[in-house]
Amino acid sequence: MRLLQLGGLSKRRGSIVSDPWAEFDASVQPVPPSRMPTGLAFYGRCSTEDAQDPVTSRAWQLRAATNLLAVAAPDAQIVEEFFDIGQSRSLPWRRRIEAARLMAALQNPARGWNALVVGEGQRCWYGSQFSEVAPVLEHHGVQLYVPELGGVYDPRNSSHYMLMTLTGGMSRGERQRVQERVRLGMAAQVETQGRYQGGRPPYGYTTESYAPHPNPRKAAEGYRMKRLVVVPEHAEVVRRIFAEFLAGRSFREIVTGLNVDEVPCPSAADPERNRHRDQVGWQIPTVRAIISNARYTGYEVWGTFAKSEQLVDPGDPTLGYRTRLVRSGQRPVRSRDQAHEAIVDVFTWTRANHLLNARADAAKANPGKHARNRGASYPLKGLMTCTICGRRMQVQKSAEPWVRYRCRARDITPGTLLDHPASVSIGQTAVLQRINPWLTELLRGAALAATVNALVNVVEPPRPDSRVELLRRREGDAREKLRRLVDALALGTFPAESLAAPITAAQADANAARAELDALDAPAEVPAREQVEQALAVLGDQVEDVLSEDRSPELLHEFYASIGLSLTWDHSARRLTAKLDLAPAVVDLMGQAEPLIHRG
Repeated sequence: MRLLQLGGLSKRRGSIVSDPWAEFDASVQPVPPSRMPTGLAFYGRCSTEDAQDPVTSRAWQLRAATNLLAVAAPDAQIVEEFFDIGQSRSLPWRRRIEAARLMAALQNPARGWNALVVGEGQRCWYGSQFSEVAPVLEHHGVQLYVPELGGVYDPRNSSHYMLMTLTGGMSRGERQRVQERVRLGMAAQVETQGRYQGGRPPYGYTTESYAPHPNPRKAAEGYRMKRLVVVPEHAEVVRRIFAEFLAGRSFREIVTGLNVDEVPCPSAADPERNRHRDQVGWQIPTVRAIISNARYTGYEVWGTFAKSEQLVDPGDPTLGYRTRLVRSGQRPVRSRDQAHEAIVDVFTWTRANHLLNARADAAKANPGKHARNRGASYPLKGLMTCTICGRRMQVQKSAEPWVRYRCRARDITPGTLLDHPASVSIGQTAVLQRINPWLTELLRGAALAATVNALVNVVEPPRPDSRVELLRRREGDAREKLRRLVDALALGTFPAESLAAPITAAQADANAARAELDALDAPAEVPAREQVEQALAVLGDQVEDVLSEDRSPELLHEFYASIGLSLTWDHSARRLTAKLDLAPAVVDLMGQAEPLIHRG
């Protein structure tokens, strides 16, 4: 625009402007675009730690979200829902099923929503998780509505960020307080009431129901108190183990005697509660566990083991924690009075455990030549099988390059296999020198095309909504609740009219979950070849990185397990056979789950 300066005034084709800079500012001032959402997604979460059931929890969180939107964005509509059931708040978003699906949906420009609303911040973010999620939402232009803020989160407002960070800390503190209250409550129940706290009963006992649950709500749903009762034939075996141990017999001698006498081992005696265990006979750890279990004295004991949260990858804390059951390191809680029938008396148990501790102290004083390798990791541990007996081969601990995997006849249940050599073994280095080039060829080399062809027709891509496992769990929980209610009705614990509505609701919930599962279980389309090729390309990159010579045994073992590697060693033919089950790994990558291997 042409301006002529005339005595401190500007002339613009017949008009006079007293302040030319005001016109300049007006011409370059940007017009802020509308930021009101056109569609919203809702995210909520309910875990097993909550007292509420998933249906109620989702309902009140969704109500809290809609109440917020009625004030902050009255014209916006929730067009998609993401609700995690049974997912702990301590899990990062990438490891929660629905939250991971939400993050994947951000990559789709046609997702149909440009804002996210949550029902409660403390249920969604734990610790520092908000700092990991908020920048991703901002990058994709997605606004975030949080009830604790009373509206939309402003990433440029430091007060908003501090409040959300504080919310994550409060969420962590709340979870830890709940856990501590539960632990203290269970300890008090054991000490003062001798209450059985669940889990598989020790060998020699089974459980029976004897009274309604003291919590009125649980009692109305059919829950009942349980206690341990003796199984006479198994109790005699326990007494035999204690007697032979006190007589000076070794663990191996006790195990051999039980197997020779064809005494069913605990997993064979009660296969329903031990489906995860082999029924191949008595083993040394089984006998040791029986001798050290104080519940055989008739007193309830709780707290020997505890859940421990360990980092998934110490090099990347953002991956969160995984829970492991470990020895608590604290003195267990014992009931003040006898809680169930004893199998051995306190004096016998005390003598046996004094002897057990004395043997352990002697072993520590003379640890042996392989003590330096205790706790070491090995790439093929648990992946090698002996073809003669079908058992996993054990690591013969030593320093590289002398590490071997072996199967000894002395460890086999007596009388079950007579033609097994005294020792079968193969060197670790020899195995790695053969399988690593083979894996490279399959996933990066000339055999890659054949690998793709083999997987295209067998790999079923993940469901778009990732709800199959959640629906199965929901159906199972509903049917279990229905069973308890029917049992309570048969026992006459509560009037029939008071149980009619809960039974109808449980049956309806189970039927709804089954109907949704049937709809999801329709035959899936064959995945596109490009999807399989992309997933294998990721695995190929990992092969190049992981199989390098400087990689740790832990990382190698994790990678081999993730691609379903299994090895069998035929001692007589001197032949090593390797198999891969790549389908689960490919499905995970196609579903954009977290990486199979976290590179260090």
